[in-house]
Amino acid sequence: MTRLSKIFLTTLPISLASCLALAGCSSDNEPATTDSGSDSSSNDDTASNSSGSGSGGTSSAGSEASNSSGGTSSETSTSGSGSGEIGDPPCNLGPTAAGDEIKKGTACTDEDPQLCWRSCGPGSVGWKTEECVSGAYVEGDCQFPLDGDYSCYAIPDEIDTTVCPDELPQSTVECDVPECTLCNYNGEYLDSGDNLKMGFCVCNPPDGEGVRDWTCASETAWPCPLGNGC
Repeated sequence: MTRLSKIFLTTLPISLASCLALAGCSSDNEPATTDSGSDSSSNDDTASNSSGSGSGGTSSAGSEASNSSGGTSSETSTSGSGSGEIGDPPCNLGPTAAGDEIKKGTACTDEDPQLCWRSCGPGSVGWKTEECVSGAYVEGDCQFPLDGDYSCYAIPDEIDTTVCPDELPQSTVECDVPECTLCNYNGEYLDSGDNLKMGFCVCNPPDGEGVRDWTCASETAWPCPLGNGC
């Protein structure tokens, strides 16, 4: 991996009035929200190729398809089955009638779930909709339940370059910085497929084997968008 020289990041803008806001990891997300009930059909980044920490630093190895609980919301969606709450029903309950995984771009018919949720965001603490539209699943924004604890993902005014690595952190790769330390390099990180993304990473707590790794997500799939804190 090419090593780059350290630089300090400038203060992130604090332009939104509140932390608006679903668990995942290859186009960019639309802005994340903390409000359920919007079955958005805009394409979402496969934002979290992470073996994620849960809210507040709970370890749970997983990919974008992992069924990581992020809590529930009292608001409901207007289509699909299940309770209508964020994350219900999850897409990983089964494949389509044709045997394919339910994700962005997968072909779908009236026999398949018309709307379900995949996990997204760092540590798989968010959820995004997969909605069957015109014969294919379309991905929604990454949403975060209002009752979640996102303190581990708070964005500092400045990245601590004395602690963060002097190279791009990479999702699912081992890390050795303190837990919940937010890092990137020049505002970027590498996902698990070696794709360069704009966003952030934090170091997970140790898993059952004592291994700690990065969980990362794009700026638009982060619980604290645009530097508004958590």
